[in-house]
Amino acid sequence: MVVLFSITLKHTPEASKLAQYLSINTYFKLKLKQPSFKMFFTKTLALLIAAAAPLSLAAPANGTEIQADFWAQFCDDTSCSQNCGESVKVSDPGCLNEGGRKSILFHGDENDGDYAFVVSSGGNCPCQSTCTSVPHNTNCWDISQYSGDQSFRFVGGSCGSNNC
Repeated sequence: MVVLFSITLKHTPEASKLAQYLSINTYFKLKLKQPSFKMFFTKTLALLIAAAAPLSLAAPANGTEIQADFWAQFCDDTSCSQNCGESVKVSDPGCLNEGGRKSILFHGDENDGDYAFVVSSGGNCPCQSTCTSVPHNTNCWDISQYSGDQSFRFVGGSCGSNNC
């Protein structure tokens, strides 16, 4: 026996989710009473769980912890108040051509990880001139000592050796 019913809801994302849940939930409650569907559903569910298990247990290949959203903005003065640029995600290792900048304004989730700040004297991060650890519990970091350098990048973990 199949029971059909209709509910009229105002069209909102929540209403759509509720309607979808009710229709799927009702369908499965009715179908689960049929023995052949129970067997199919159980086998399919077991297969999906078995396939997903290795993915949920996988760790990053390089052994570093995956960090939350921690952001940085390069600024023109040492007090993080003048001409601060676009926010960049610290966990993104991309090159930042921010020559002449004198401070970095940090925001977002707390810096719980270990990051290194790699400095290059040339543009486009061709090499590492120097490197230092990103400080913890700091909103504004004075980097004026690197204002003559041309490009920077953040990397997870500690500094490697200089190679310029």
